[in-house]
Amino acid sequence: MNSFASLRKRDPDFVASVMREMAGRFAAELEPVDVPLRVGSTDLPRRLVDVAECGGGLRIANRDLLGAVVDEEVAELDHVKHAADFIAVREQPAEGRVLRTELAAKVRGRSKLPVMLLCGSEASLDEVNTLIAAGRIDFAAHIPATTPEGSTP
Repeated sequence: MNSFASLRKRDPDFVASVMREMAGRFAAELEPVDVPLRVGSTDLPRRLVDVAECGGGLRIANRDLLGAVVDEEVAELDHVKHAADFIAVREQPAEGRVLRTELAAKVRGRSKLPVMLLCGSEASLDEVNTLIAAGRIDFAAHIPATTPEGSTP
């Protein structure tokens, strides 16, 4: 199933070129979230991953990868990127996804590390595919649910 529905209506040539490029690289019709990604020395089978909060950062489930979370400014990068395998930009619903993806693009250009967008549960697969295909983010995860005590269930 191809989830580029809204982007296909707006820019069918772009979607077709992305799909051709992916088919040429992976010999199959894959959506962007299904294309493998190498983070450090670890291969991820797809670009939509599960994460858990870990000591102020994030850990990708079943992987030995730690990520730093950037909430506000690109200036935060200098303090967090040296110990991180990737940088996560947390989506802020009040600001909207457009501002978060602009921050993600800035972080991506400045950190030289893969950038994850932590999406709210309302983010659709179509939106995530579009952001990956457009080069705004490298991969995504839904914001982990927390219990009232603040721990991940």
